[in-house]
Amino acid sequence: MSAPTVSPATDSVIQGYQLQLPNFEGPLDVLLRLIERHQLEITDVSLVEVTDQFLRYASALPETSPGVLAEFTTIASRLLLLKSRSLLPTEPVEEDEAEADDLTQQLIAYKALKDAALMLRERQDEGFSAFRRPPVAREWGERAETIVPMPASTLIRAFRRCVNRSIPEPTTFRPRPVISLADMTRRIVDYLRNRGRTRFSSLLSRTPDRHEHVAGFVALLTLWKQHAVELWQPERFAEIEIEPIRDPSTVQELVADD
Repeated sequence: MSAPTVSPATDSVIQGYQLQLPNFEGPLDVLLRLIERHQLEITDVSLVEVTDQFLRYASALPETSPGVLAEFTTIASRLLLLKSRSLLPTEPVEEDEAEADDLTQQLIAYKALKDAALMLRERQDEGFSAFRRPPVAREWGERAETIVPMPASTLIRAFRRCVNRSIPEPTTFRPRPVISLADMTRRIVDYLRNRGRTRFSSLLSRTPDRHEHVAGFVALLTLWKQHAVELWQPERFAEIEIEPIRDPSTVQELVADD
């Protein structure tokens, strides 16, 4: 079966860019929209092929504008997040076997509400407030409650207990530092200089967040585009293997120039 062809979006910064995948042909933003609407499975799309085609497209441009790179980074990070979610296990959805019983319960609840509304309407027509409780009948001769007088020393002790009650210390929120693209690039260069060949997961911290994953991925693509590293995957969805193909000092100068 031939891949579907979709017309490009008019508001896209990337003009004239068309993906050529086995199961899709069209603009990059349309690919993202089809995946988000569940009209195309994210597992059937190779993000490596999407990235390679865009890098070839960007390399052929006479001048790559920041808007083109920003749009691709935004869409690529969204695709990467969707593919990551698709690889995580999900809880099985239990089917509702008692659909008829649920409908019966809903009808019973609806009838109770309807009867309550009719009763309130009748009370309002009779001159009673619909939302006021009827007066409570009290027996004649009911003894009124009396307040026992308290000595001043007891009130002073109670007041001191309230004053001496410990107030919890405020919790200080320390936001995680946001790593920039330049910092992540320097981290990759320093790691490759000291240890050589490595994997992508070794470049991240112990508890990386989404921003660190995206920054590391974009920094790695930047070094690959500048022919500073070589990247490959042994198989689909496997770890990204990284190996430097330039002298580390040359790569450091290249990063400093950027």
